[in-house]
Amino acid sequence: MRFTLVTNIISPHQLPLARQLVARLGAAQFRYVAITPLSVERAQLGWVNAEQPPWLLESWRNEARAHEAERWIQEADVVLCGNRDLGLFERRLAERKLLLYMAERWFLPPIGMGRLLHPRFLRMALRFRRLARSPHFHHLAIGLPAVRDMRVVCRLPGRSWLWGYFVDPPAAPAERRPRQADLRILWAGRMLGWKRVDTLIRAVAICREQESACQLRLIGCGEQETALRQLARRLGCYDSVTFEPPVPVAQVREALRQTDVYVLPSNGCEGWGVALNEAMLEGACVVASPETGSAQTLVRDGANGLLFRPGDVQGLAQQLLRLARDEPLRQRLAAAGRETILSAWTPDVAAERLLAFSEALIAGRTPPVYTEGPLQRI
Repeated sequence: MRFTLVTNIISPHQLPLARQLVARLGAAQFRYVAITPLSVERAQLGWVNAEQPPWLLESWRNEARAHEAERWIQEADVVLCGNRDLGLFERRLAERKLLLYMAERWFLPPIGMGRLLHPRFLRMALRFRRLARSPHFHHLAIGLPAVRDMRVVCRLPGRSWLWGYFVDPPAAPAERRPRQADLRILWAGRMLGWKRVDTLIRAVAICREQESACQLRLIGCGEQETALRQLARRLGCYDSVTFEPPVPVAQVREALRQTDVYVLPSNGCEGWGVALNEAMLEGACVVASPETGSAQTLVRDGANGLLFRPGDVQGLAQQLLRLARDEPLRQRLAAAGRETILSAWTPDVAAERLLAFSEALIAGRTPPVYTEGPLQRI
C-alpha cells in the first residue's frame, strides 16, 4: 500500500502518526507532504523539526519537490489530507481513489455558521458537498465538534469517522515529582484571547482567597501576555504565577511530569487542544472546558478528569479547590486519564487502525468496528 499524508505544515501533532505508518509500511511506501513552511509564531513555540527523514517531503521548497509531492498525492492508494484542497479532492476522486479528509471543526465561534453567508465560503461549501458524495470520500472528524459542524455542510452516511491527534507515550513510565504543599498547575500554548488564560488566572486568585496554596506556571507567548501579567498583578496573585517563554515539546512534556493539574480553559475556537493528550499521558490530572475538541472527545467528567464551562471562573476555581483538598481524587483521575490515552489514543493504535480501515475500503470490505478511540463510526 502506498500512503500519502498531506498537511499544510510539518506538525508535531502529525509526526507521531507518520512515524508509526512508516514503521508498518516502510519508507518506500509512505510520504508526509507539507505544503507550506513553518510560521515564525509556530517556530517560537518549539514546532521546529530537526529531523529530515527521506519520507518527509516539503513541497514548498522547490519545483522538483512540488512535482514529486503531486505524484505521490495522485499515485498513492490512500491519501490522508488535512488540507481543504478541493482541487486535490477532485483529481483524486475523478480517478476513484480513496481520499480521507481529516479536519477540525469548520464553524468556529464567534461567527460560527454565519460563515455560510459569505458568497465565497458558500460556493466552497457547495462544491465540497458535491465532491463528498463520492463513495471514495471519507471524513475523519478531529473531535466531536467537527462531527456536528460537518453535518451542517453534508451528510455522509457510513463515511464519517471519529479521529484526533496522537502523541507518543513516554519511552518509560514517567517519573513524576511527588506532590508538594502547593497544588502545581500548568498551562502551555499561545496566549490568545480565545485561549481564556485570563479565566485560569482569575480562578487561581480565588483559590488564594480561599487559603488554598497553588502555583500556576504559564509557558508560551502571544498577544495577550502583557494583559495577562497586568491581570495577575491587579488580582494580587502575581507571586503565584510564573510566566515562562515557549520551549520545545519535549520540555513541555517534562514540565507536565512536574505538575499536578493541567488546565485547558479555551473556548470553542480550540478545535482539539493536543496539550490535553500530553498531560493525560504524563500523569497530570486534567481540568478542561468541554467546548474544546480534545476535552469533549477524551474527558469524562469525574471519571478521568474534570470539566467546567469556558469562562466560568467560579466553576474552574471550585474544581481546582476540589483537587487541592482531595489528593486521592486527583490521583485517581490522573491515573484514569493516562489509561484512557494508552488504551486507545496512541499513535500506534491510530496507525494500526488506519491501515486496517484503508485496506478494507480498498478491498471493498466493511471496515473494522471500533467502539472507542479513533475510527469509531459516527
